[in-house]
Amino acid sequence: MSRHRGFKLALACFQMLEMLGCDPFQSDDRRWEADLPDDLAALLPERFTRQAFCDFEAPPPLCGHYWSGEIVEGLAVLDRLAPERLLTLRYEDLLDAPESTLRRLVAYIARTDDADAAFVARAARLVRPPASRWQDLAARDRERLEIACRAGFQALAERGMHW
Repeated sequence: MSRHRGFKLALACFQMLEMLGCDPFQSDDRRWEADLPDDLAALLPERFTRQAFCDFEAPPPLCGHYWSGEIVEGLAVLDRLAPERLLTLRYEDLLDAPESTLRRLVAYIARTDDADAAFVARAARLVRPPASRWQDLAARDRERLEIACRAGFQALAERGMHW
């Protein structure tokens, strides 16, 4: 997540929004610009360069807090759905058993147990293990990431979802 371009941009925007009190891509208000660290200030729309974006590092704990917030908010929305309108799939199951997991997904979407076997097989071949490196973090960084993710994991566990 910390290296994914889309997430890096979202995390930078999230931080700038918090620190500036406004969306810098929709407002020219720069009253609090001096509060921005240099790496974020370099990403303001009027200064944004490819190199500044490549140099920006999203710290893993920030990624964890962002992930937890998305999980907690998303689960709150899903809690309002009727059970028949909800299908829960685990990413780990997709990695471990792609064909059966994809068959469940297709059956849910198409409302039939007659999934196109060729389509499922082709889709299953696209599943690749993640390039996750959180296990390689230094002990202190890993601990900070785990703390940052705690709220999201707790929200999942409260709904019977385990990893």
